[in-house]
Amino acid sequence: MSSYILSGLEKYKAVDAHEVASYRALILLGGGLERQSSIVTPTILGYSRILEAARIYQIAKNQGINYKVIITGGDVRKYGISEAQLYGQILETLGVNKDDLIFEKESLNTYQNAKYTKEIVDKLPYKEYLLVTSAIHMKRATIYFKNFDIPIIPAISDNPQAIVSFIPNTYNLTLLNLAIHENMSIIRLKLYNFLGINSKENVFSRAGQ
Repeated sequence: MSSYILSGLEKYKAVDAHEVASYRALILLGGGLERQSSIVTPTILGYSRILEAARIYQIAKNQGINYKVIITGGDVRKYGISEAQLYGQILETLGVNKDDLIFEKESLNTYQNAKYTKEIVDKLPYKEYLLVTSAIHMKRATIYFKNFDIPIIPAISDNPQAIVSFIPNTYNLTLLNLAIHENMSIIRLKLYNFLGINSKENVFSRAGQ
């Protein structure tokens, strides 16, 4: 069941060096934060996205290409730091130049990621942007960003696969839960667009949409 539902979402692949050289900027979607004692860290999915953004940046740098990295994600859990800020700090430790980072720190969900990033890309000269997020999240993110006419190229950071098992498996159930959430969010967006609700500012004000 998990594999079947995931198959409808994970239709994308990571970009190679040739594809990286074809663009000049990427958009990194926040994947959440969590608190461990007094330390705030990215979630597992967040780390994979950060590492993929750093990989793309370094591939471009090795080819003499300067990339801009737009990081989008606010302080969803009220930890006192936004996803964009923390991800940016980690990217700097991975060799990304601070001057190449652009922050969007207000969004609380994927819809707002796209909405507020639109305000940034409209002021930049790039024709297309690599969109970095998890494979399971890419379909929904692509729909949201295209909904705001942002020209993106999918660049997945991870591609989790269900494990073959004859009994219920907690890992598979976790993936199933994520897949159901993604599909329901896609249905909700299409429904709200049809009903004209998305024009109302407060519709997507909750985290996790």
